[in-house]
Amino acid sequence: MKRIFLLFFTVMICQSFIIAQGKGTIKKHSIKSVTVSSVDYEDGSVVATKKNQNKYDNAGNVIEEIEYAKDGSVKKKESFKFNKNNDDIEHIVYNEDGTIKKKSTKKYNSSNDKIEQLNYDGKGLLVAKEIITYNAFGEKVSEITYNAKGGIVEKTLYIYNNKGLKTEKQTYNEDNKLIQLKKYTYGF
Repeated sequence: MKRIFLLFFTVMICQSFIIAQGKGTIKKHSIKSVTVSSVDYEDGSVVATKKNQNKYDNAGNVIEEIEYAKDGSVKKKESFKFNKNNDDIEHIVYNEDGTIKKKSTKKYNSSNDKIEQLNYDGKGLLVAKEIITYNAFGEKVSEITYNAKGGIVEKTLYIYNNKGLKTEKQTYNEDNKLIQLKKYTYGF
C-alpha cells in the first residue's frame, strides 16, 4: 500500500511540475495532455479521483480543459482554438451535459491586436459584439461593446500623451454617461 501511494504521489508531483512549467515545457516535450488525479482520505478509506485534464496543440496552447466532480462526472469543460499566430480565436464553455453554454470568437489585425469579439449564447444567438480600434502607433484607442440589437452597452476610450503613454481611460454607459475615469501619471 505504501508503494502504491508513493508511486501515485510521485506521478502527481511530476504532473504538477509539468503544469507549473507552462507553455514552453509543454511544447518542448511535445506533451499532448496532462491529467491531474487526487487521493483523498475520508473516514479511513482511500478515494482516488481524477481532478482535471488539459489537452494541448503542437504549439503548447491549451485546446481543452476539463474539470471533474468527485463522482467522476464532468463539472466544467472548455475548448479553445488558435490561429497560426497562437491567438485565441474561439472559446467554448460547455454545460455539464456537454451542450454549449456560451461561445466567443475573436478576430485580429495584421499586428495581432484583437479587433473584434463576438459572444454567443448556447443556442448560437449573438449576445454581444466588442469592437476594438487602434491608432497609427498601434495604441488601443477604443473598445465599444454592442448588444445583440446593435445598441451600445459600454464604450471605453484611451487617451495618450506625445510619448505614447496612456494618460486617461474613460468608460461610458449605454446613455453615453461617463461612469469611470482613470488618470495615469508618470514619474521620471
